[in-house]
Amino acid sequence: MFIVFSIFGFMFFFIWPNIKIPQKDKFDNNSFRVIPLNNFESIGKLNDTLPVYTRVYLVQGFNKENIMHEKSIDSFVCTLVIDKNYFSNSISFYKESKHTNIEHLTKVPRDLVRISQDQDMLYSYLWTRGKFDRKMDFTKSFSTENYTINNEDICK
Repeated sequence: MFIVFSIFGFMFFFIWPNIKIPQKDKFDNNSFRVIPLNNFESIGKLNDTLPVYTRVYLVQGFNKENIMHEKSIDSFVCTLVIDKNYFSNSISFYKESKHTNIEHLTKVPRDLVRISQDQDMLYSYLWTRGKFDRKMDFTKSFSTENYTINNEDICK
């Protein structure tokens, strides 16, 4: 009996921790995170009359090959409250990079528009008069010159 427990104990403490269990997909909650960039949240006016609300998020660990990352961002967007008191609500997501990170954007906030918008924008969602208008996908080329638009409401 002691031998059986000794063998089991040996396996439990030395062999089991080294067994790798294959993952069904590459989604990892520990490396993929969405962080609000509150310094860039703004309320403005379009044509000096129509109120506009803008929110910006940083995405750490984004992998455009992993469809779960896009679906997670879509799901996250659907949990946000869209205030119908604004003419438009926009929510933008940027991948983390050398210039698009909390430390750099705290020091040089204008780089969000100068660099990040062209190189690191992932998705932008827009609601007009409280109704979903469109989702713009910049992940194909990470360029604001070349993007796809989806007008289908992602939250239905």
